[in-house]
Amino acid sequence: MSGTAIEQPAELADAVAVVTAGCGGIGLEIAHALNRAGARVVATSRDPGRLDGDTSAEALAAEGLDVRALTFGEAETAAFFRTVADDHGRLDILIHAAAGRSPGLAVDQVTAEAFREELDDGIVSAFLCARAAADAGARSIVTIGSIYGVLAVDHRIYTDPGRQTPITYACAKAALVQMTRYLAAVWAPRGVRVNCVSVGGIRRAQEPQFLANYSHRVPMGRMAEPNEVAGAVLFLASPQAGYVTGENLMVDGGLHVW
Repeated sequence: MSGTAIEQPAELADAVAVVTAGCGGIGLEIAHALNRAGARVVATSRDPGRLDGDTSAEALAAEGLDVRALTFGEAETAAFFRTVADDHGRLDILIHAAAGRSPGLAVDQVTAEAFREELDDGIVSAFLCARAAADAGARSIVTIGSIYGVLAVDHRIYTDPGRQTPITYACAKAALVQMTRYLAAVWAPRGVRVNCVSVGGIRRAQEPQFLANYSHRVPMGRMAEPNEVAGAVLFLASPQAGYVTGENLMVDGGLHVW
């Protein structure tokens, strides 16, 4: 499945989209998909000068992405989205893919400070970006959630306790789903749609035992490919989903049905 092209919505041609955390991981996959669909994409990073691996801001710019730094202070976030709208003449779409970065700590090891930092990164940033994007003209907002914002974490699948999904992350993702519904209802009269994609495990370079443990939980018997998540995001971002708002789309191979 990896690398399989997904037919892109033609309605995204010339739309302006911001993808937070768009310079790596699933955010970069989404940014590339939007770019292939004809959108002008602003991909953000906390520090574009320190991107992962062989990726560089220059290389992403050569691929057609407008790479910019974004920090999540209240005034800074509002100013960022106003500037994007001014520079590109409009703003149509926000994909909020940024998330917290807490380590996989056991519950009895989590401090109050770590919990606050995760909520700041995972939900406060999403709220500030959504509000600023809507004020700057965006009419389609998609947040990137997780199955662990909906389901309990099954710690039996983890072979390394240090890599388990922490409670801080799960709580932040659960809050993201409720924020999506809340804003969808409040902003519907303004013509702003707000949706969420709750993502299951994405296949990367996981160790074989974890991959087998996780896949056994999934009706489809495997983890997701990054482009499969991007396809769901493109649908919700586009006019093809023009009557869809407040939705939490589970992209998890059916894991949540068991």
